[in-house]
Amino acid sequence: ISLLGTTMSLTVFNRSGAITSASFDVHEQPELFLRVAIGILFLPDAYLGYDQTVDLINNEIYVKGMKYQIDSIIYQEPSLRGRGTICFKVYVNGKLYVIKDSWVDMSRAVKEWELLDEIKGIANVAEVIDHEVVQIGNDEDSTARDLNLVTTSHNVEIRNHVRMVISPYGSHIYQFRSKKELLHAFIDVIKG
Repeated sequence: ISLLGTTMSLTVFNRSGAITSASFDVHEQPELFLRVAIGILFLPDAYLGYDQTVDLINNEIYVKGMKYQIDSIIYQEPSLRGRGTICFKVYVNGKLYVIKDSWVDMSRAVKEWELLDEIKGIANVAEVIDHEVVQIGNDEDSTARDLNLVTTSHNVEIRNHVRMVISPYGSHIYQFRSKKELLHAFIDVIKG
């Protein structure tokens, strides 16, 4: 919310960018000001950007209702706009996995999980164990939700919040212990 003197506007930031409303004078339109103020006060947490499928207090993340224990965050993209990828090292039933949480541009012809499904079973290539479009209530978590009130046509990318469970977990390539181990990693990549 931006309030400059008596002029107010609203801006929504999401993985597709920012959308700003038309400005209005709070004295000329007090009912609109009250509607905004009360709306923000009673807005569900999910609409303020809180992901209720991740519990950082108990270090848990959910994919299709299954609870995974978070060991650590192994990668986090440092930007507001775009994929916003976060990779978690997780455990479930004693097995180690990676959960890749990202915002996927839905205009892309082939999605990452589809490509990995096509090459499933090839040695030295990660395997998608499961994937989902994250749900908020009964709706897909998507940047399209924020465009519902936009009345003019814009060329805006639509991004869906997607989570993939991937196996096996591997350490970063820069964490090699010897030149021989690094060489074997490159050989495995080439084989894959």
